[in-house]
Amino acid sequence: MMQSCGIPCPSVLLILSLFVALLSVVVAQAIDVNFEECRISATETCALSSLSFGKTKIYPGGNTRCYTEEYEYWFQVDKPTVPDGQDYDNNSPDDTYFSNHPGLLLYFEGGGTCWSTDSCPPLAVPFPFNRTNSFFNRSYALNPYQTWTTVIVTYCTGDLFVGDAVTSDGRTYFNGINNTKAVLKWVADNVGNTATEANPIFPAKIVFHGLSAGSIGIVAWQRVLFQWRNQAFQDYPIKPTTTVFFDAFEGLVKLEIQQLTFDAWDFCSNTDLLFTPEEIQLCKQGETDLLRYSHLYLIENYRDILVAHITSKGDLTQYMTYCGGGLSNIETLDPILPDTSLLLDLGFLFGEAIPSFSGSEVAELLGCCQADFYQTMIDRFQEYHALAAKQGQNNVVSYLMNGNGHAWSAVLYFYEISSTTRNSTRLGIDIKGGQPGLAEWIYSIVNRVDGDEIHSVCSPGFGFGTIPDVWPWPFGNYRCDDEVSSQSFAVTDF
Repeated sequence: MMQSCGIPCPSVLLILSLFVALLSVVVAQAIDVNFEECRISATETCALSSLSFGKTKIYPGGNTRCYTEEYEYWFQVDKPTVPDGQDYDNNSPDDTYFSNHPGLLLYFEGGGTCWSTDSCPPLAVPFPFNRTNSFFNRSYALNPYQTWTTVIVTYCTGDLFVGDAVTSDGRTYFNGINNTKAVLKWVADNVGNTATEANPIFPAKIVFHGLSAGSIGIVAWQRVLFQWRNQAFQDYPIKPTTTVFFDAFEGLVKLEIQQLTFDAWDFCSNTDLLFTPEEIQLCKQGETDLLRYSHLYLIENYRDILVAHITSKGDLTQYMTYCGGGLSNIETLDPILPDTSLLLDLGFLFGEAIPSFSGSEVAELLGCCQADFYQTMIDRFQEYHALAAKQGQNNVVSYLMNGNGHAWSAVLYFYEISSTTRNSTRLGIDIKGGQPGLAEWIYSIVNRVDGDEIHSVCSPGFGFGTIPDVWPWPFGNYRCDDEVSSQSFAVTDF
């Protein structure tokens, strides 16, 4: 039986009120009149060289689809208008754009998680939420991707990009596998030695960036992604400088929740992700923390790739995922609906981090496993950093901030986070003096060269924003120790 620990579960009315109040903002942000469209067909490949500069929605067709048949799947390609500092006329790409390209950003979008017809959020459709903010806005000098080609793997299936199943009522499709395969095929056809299209690009840098659920997509697809990278640049003496950013994901999902959702999505039967037979068996048995295992696998086996984490210490969405909305001993996911699924969606839909709640609201939302969550997060970061250090390749860095916000790289105020001179006070963000803001930190990592130093950043203080005012917190300044955040090491092979 489920235990509530005597603390109220998340308030449906609270979440719904936030949802309704901000809905008009969502709709306004969702419309972008500058989008071109291209449909892949027997006679049209939507080759990168043929696309207009700017944003294009590409409809791959075939077996791609969103969770409901009402919406057609598409992904987004953003082609820079001023590649390599040269001024080109629209629709007249110069050959130098394709022979000497600064970088490729492959962005896995965030969003909610669902596992049944009832739980899938009503707005799980590929609208252009958050695709004109942060580093999708090329006007900022601190944007490290100003002259890069950006490909956005959109998210409208609620299955963390790994589903290949249909619900028993035939109404909901978990189709993340097929959608992601279609996007990655287009990338392979237009980039590097794997290209089948004319004038492919050969980027000097590659970034795989996951936002919340998108981070799990990268973890799950890592072998496919990095195998492609190696093949696409196998004739080059130096591979592209490669970075993975995990925004608001540390792999903290209870084993029971992993198994229930993996079963709903038929994840453990899928061979597209290049899992070994032994790993597939572990998945089916449900006794292995696959998210933790896959995360450690990435750090250990792809040592030339820099892994960078961005998160709040008291990330409320990750807390809800880990603790099941304040419930323990979860036997089924249905009783925590719609609270958790709506909360998981808020940051994605509104172009914001999850709203920062007051102490009393957090007390209501948290439940009984906050100490377990906080300590597990500490242990997980220490484990990631320790593994990297043990193998002599410090390829893990982290940017840890105070507060309970979620999903930072797509927010409207991205360039205001989070140094002492750019402090988003309404979210209670507090980075210790002298540390770079988030945009500066990402910029320095993306533009690193041999001899540069890579620094982790950590704010001292509490994790859950204002909660110490109403709830004594035993951990103080944890997660700012030497093992996690005091690193400074020279860039060598990544």
